[in-house]
Amino acid sequence: MLHKCANPPCTTLFRKMSEGRLFQFSRSVQRASKGRSSGRVMEYFWLCDRCLKTLTLVFDPVLGVQAVSQVATSTAERFLPGSPDPARRRVPMGDRP
Repeated sequence: MLHKCANPPCTTLFRKMSEGRLFQFSRSVQRASKGRSSGRVMEYFWLCDRCLKTLTLVFDPVLGVQAVSQVATSTAERFLPGSPDPARRRVPMGDRP
């Protein structure tokens, strides 16, 4: 369940879908016994309006979801829908582009 903004220093609580932006990431789930992928899970993260002005979320297979500066990321690094690697795809949810 979403509780607060995905930016670790931010303490803004998630209250309404109409505030901020919801991000959806898909990642592999590993079997504990054999180390093979046993499927995919969808995870949701939220950035508040204030953080969304300067940050976006990206998924790194090693580090997980990271809040990064929009200025520092190039268009190619934003992992927009249609990215060739679906494990690193960023999919904004809601009515915003």
